[in-house]
Amino acid sequence: MTFIKTIFVSSLLLLSGAALADIRVVDTHNGAWVSVSHGGSPIEGAQVSVKNVPQQKTTYITDKNGRVFVPITLENSRSIKYQVIKPGAEKSESRFVFHSTNK
Repeated sequence: MTFIKTIFVSSLLLLSGAALADIRVVDTHNGAWVSVSHGGSPIEGAQVSVKNVPQQKTTYITDKNGRVFVPITLENSRSIKYQVIKPGAEKSESRFVFHSTNK
């Protein structure tokens, strides 16, 4: 019975993780390139926004390659929360990325 429970729980974890997007952020001097994919395929039309930088209120949309540039001006290094909403999704996904002003 324990073996069956282990298989069942493992299956649930794999299926729940399969629904999540892969969010990659590359920090640059003037902002960040955000890539959104699912299973290795880029997601076009995903909404990307920054949630913990008060002056950043714009939402950006990924292109056909699943990428978008998000301009960010920081006076000091900090962790930034990127929020992504895939097309047709009800829930958002997020990722924290540390941005350094020393480049």
